[in-house]
Amino acid sequence: YGFTETPPCGTEEVRLAERLIRAWQAARTDDAAPIRKNDMWTEIERVFHGSFEDILQRSDAPALAQYLSELYAKPVTHGIIQGEAATSGLEGSPAGAAFVAAMFMDYLASLAEAVGVLSAESAEQLGGGRYGENLFENPDELVERINTALGVSIIPPVVAGRMFGLRTGHGIVQTRDLCAVWAAMRIRDLVQGAESPCVCEIGGGVGNVAYFAHKLGIRNYTVIDLPNINVVQGYCLIRALPETRIVLQGEDDSGGDAIRILPTWRFGRNARYDLVFNQDSFPEMHPSVSTSYLRMAREVAGGFLSINQEAGAAQPGGRQTVVQNIAAEAGGYRRVYRFPHWLRRGY
Repeated sequence: YGFTETPPCGTEEVRLAERLIRAWQAARTDDAAPIRKNDMWTEIERVFHGSFEDILQRSDAPALAQYLSELYAKPVTHGIIQGEAATSGLEGSPAGAAFVAAMFMDYLASLAEAVGVLSAESAEQLGGGRYGENLFENPDELVERINTALGVSIIPPVVAGRMFGLRTGHGIVQTRDLCAVWAAMRIRDLVQGAESPCVCEIGGGVGNVAYFAHKLGIRNYTVIDLPNINVVQGYCLIRALPETRIVLQGEDDSGGDAIRILPTWRFGRNARYDLVFNQDSFPEMHPSVSTSYLRMAREVAGGFLSINQEAGAAQPGGRQTVVQNIAAEAGGYRRVYRFPHWLRRGY
């Protein structure tokens, strides 16, 4: 296990940073931005986003390009992928890093089971059956077998340095990417039959589900998120998919196939989707916000996919929500299916 190398930060990266700053300014200056209620994400922004916002407010493109070149180790990715505190812990504790790497191997083996290139183990077959073996499979071979089964690589290009993961012959494997692969597979299956499937994700992390959905053939994909996180998503997706049409807030949009990275207030405006998707964020939002999203999604989409936990932990402004409860409050939904996550116990 180890960390990704930091890629060069040159003229091209500074130009990208200038583009991202313009999109951030367009998102922040629009009068339609709602007044936000206190929740986990308002607290994360208050505690962790100060230095990042300072760079954006100064329109300092060279500083932004340098910051984003190691974004996984920076405060802005706290809560979405690694972040500064987790990076420091991984770099400073070999035992801790080994423990996390073992967890990552569990995720990789679980994805292999979900895809079907490894048999699911059964605790009821201890007398000579297969149990307790998948965790010790060769990771290089698992990556190769999953890649072959899916027809795409589960390891995206390196867009920034200091991301922790399992070292393989194909590159570094990271759990958020593995979960994104699984989510993209579910999305692909749910929109099968749509002539030109159109998907909207609310809260897109660093854009890894959008990346894998694109690789799996979904060419019209919108990410809705906070303006600060839109900057991170724009950087990652433009770097990972340089030949793909990617539209940021404030840029000309002629419609058609593209990945669109837009602020929260753009959700549902003059758009229809085959599927709206949320992973890892509805429970962290203020209940009124997530319920409002569900009510709007009901009007603009044919279905809604939630991949979230239901632990109900305390957060600023109350407790984390349970999606099935707020869906009942929003009304108008019929459950199609409900089952545990292959990779993440408790999701």
